[in-house]
Amino acid sequence: MKTFVAPQINPSLLPAPDAIEEVDFESIRSDRITDFVQRAASEGLDYDVGGLETDPVVIVEEVDSYRETLVRARINDGIRAVLPAFAKGADLDHVALKSGVVRQPGWSDKTLLQAYLANFARPSAGSEDAYIIHCVEAWPDAYDVAVRHAGRGQVAITLLAKPGERVPEGAFDAIRERLRGRYAVPLTDRDMITIGEASLPVWTAAVTLVVPPGPAPSGIVAAAEKQFADLAAITYAIGMGVPLDAIYAAARVPNVLSVRLDEPFVEIPRSVNAAPVFGGVRIRTEVAR
Repeated sequence: MKTFVAPQINPSLLPAPDAIEEVDFESIRSDRITDFVQRAASEGLDYDVGGLETDPVVIVEEVDSYRETLVRARINDGIRAVLPAFAKGADLDHVALKSGVVRQPGWSDKTLLQAYLANFARPSAGSEDAYIIHCVEAWPDAYDVAVRHAGRGQVAITLLAKPGERVPEGAFDAIRERLRGRYAVPLTDRDMITIGEASLPVWTAAVTLVVPPGPAPSGIVAAAEKQFADLAAITYAIGMGVPLDAIYAAARVPNVLSVRLDEPFVEIPRSVNAAPVFGGVRIRTEVAR
């Protein structure tokens, strides 16, 4: 089975490029005043009123520091504008155009980025990658697509919509029409393709976190809730499962001594046509004695 999970870049998961620098007004201001003091000393001037906000030199340096901050920020924006993961709006249009991808009416930046990434691979007709790309291009809102061999001469395609949504009927129609194209798939495949929506088994959890005296329970609970949300995002994909150890791992955050299940957890096994859906978690805390 070949699966294509969340075909868009999440910039928050990428490290900032080395070309983009951290811009801090106070640091720039301090560096400029320090530089002035050193230059003044080299000319025999003893400048020692840098701590006065009303000193003319300080006022001028603050104005220049602000302008330098704007210039550096503009340079950062210019770098982001040519990077697919960070470009937006018209900037992203020009990035995508380099690969011949043009924004269609109604396309968001996420949809355009999705189509741009899919365009990088043009495998031969009939391959698993080819099926996936045709599906994504026919239905740009696809969150995940899985393709598998389903028996002699049979191809099964499973679709997954974004969290909280279902695959619209129009998506099935668009994909079927796309796969009828002359160069989409081999002639022998066209009558042997089945397209379906992934089943959505729901998982929930209820845990008690044993914590030492002192730390605020609300902060610990918030940290555990975030880890459960991250687990939900990772496992919401065709072919993923939710094992018991993932629950313990999500619940064990800093300052948690031990984790106890408050009710039996029903594991979600991996399935070639299912995507686990997070139904919520109940988290209690208990102070260790």
